[in-house]
Amino acid sequence: EAMAAGLPVIVSNQVGAKEIVEHGKNGYVFPSGDHISLKEHLENLEKHDELIEKFGLYSEKLSRNYDVAITSAHLKNTISTNLKYNPNS
Repeated sequence: EAMAAGLPVIVSNQVGAKEIVEHGKNGYVFPSGDHISLKEHLENLEKHDELIEKFGLYSEKLSRNYDVAITSAHLKNTISTNLKYNPNS
């Protein structure tokens, strides 16, 4: 939702959103549990308004690739893979 709203995003490397965040282009990906890295990324955005705008514009552009059909197909594939589910058996 943040990307579609034209906002930069900051996510940990332990969440699915890390797959759609391009570090340094539309936000930041930080190591899970590394609160110092998270703080540094937040402070960097606070100090550099131009990054907020740049990352936000790129986020909005990338978000167009994630419509309901694409996202649903990806979710179905992820669930099937993780549960070792075979719908044909």
